[in-house]
Amino acid sequence: MSRVVQQALLIAMLLVIGACSSSPGTTTSSPSAPTSQPPPTPAQTSSVPDSTQPTPGVPSAYVPPSDFVVEIGTSGVTYELDGSPPSGPTSFVVLGTGSVAVADTMAAGRGEPRILLLDGLGDLISVIDLSGLGVASVVDLATDGTHIAVLDIDVSRDRYTVLTVDLNGDLQSTSEVPVGFRFEDGLTGIVWDDSGILLSFEFGARFARLSGSDGAVYDNPSWDGREVEALASAGKITKFQGESATIGVERDTDLGGATLLGLSLDGSVVVVLDEVELRDGAFFVRRTLQRYTTDGNLLAETEIDISTQVVDIQHPLVVAPDGSVIWMDSRNDGLYFVTLDV
Repeated sequence: MSRVVQQALLIAMLLVIGACSSSPGTTTSSPSAPTSQPPPTPAQTSSVPDSTQPTPGVPSAYVPPSDFVVEIGTSGVTYELDGSPPSGPTSFVVLGTGSVAVADTMAAGRGEPRILLLDGLGDLISVIDLSGLGVASVVDLATDGTHIAVLDIDVSRDRYTVLTVDLNGDLQSTSEVPVGFRFEDGLTGIVWDDSGILLSFEFGARFARLSGSDGAVYDNPSWDGREVEALASAGKITKFQGESATIGVERDTDLGGATLLGLSLDGSVVVVLDEVELRDGAFFVRRTLQRYTTDGNLLAETEIDISTQVVDIQHPLVVAPDGSVIWMDSRNDGLYFVTLDV
């Protein structure tokens, strides 16, 4: 990803965190968007077909979540519409049962750092309250399927922490993010792979593993024993090294780049391609989701219409346990969750 786009995204994340710690979140109600009604599905997306046969590697309890909408407001998700840019939830994860955990990031502004735990239909199971753990801002989430990792950043205190909690919100572990691996170094989130929690830099361009007395060491993520590495970009091509082939992702624009989203059970690599144009002083982004085979061939792709987003979401895409990709889209009438056809 280009340095211009990286800096713009990092500035947006800092604004979100600053809003969490200094001002109450602004919420708007939307009675027309019930939590369990499926949204109108965009033309380029579709739900994953139901199957009565278990898929090898998928947790036996996993039921793919349906497309659904979460309402906006204190009983749903929090939007902060007065900020620049407007902000809301920063990320979400899909657990091993198919339930969905959402980082309700802007609720921290009113003293409620929390995670919303939803079932596969979008109905609220529980609110995981993080206030007793001293969490200042829920910047990003990651999961191993049964636990949730939280990236908590308090810029005013220069405190960077990764906590893991169970689904009741009980603390399991705490790790400090060392100097040299923070915002100014390109930190944008966390992921959870086979071996534990990794810090993600520049939205998946490189990774570092939190590791005891060493603090953190650079490493590549591995899922189900398969490793993938983001290589240095050259010109308009971003390369990823898989197990058996190098994948080259090319864009049409000078600005932009590709980032690693994750791997599926079949070994296919899922990447996000952003092609950015500067027109009349404003950035315009064309976002495409692509899936590549293990030997580097493009298997499928779909364009994501991000123009519908009302608030900025730093991590709106997740590879679910069954290999499908789910998109969290913020709209005026609710927070939409859609399984993409890719």
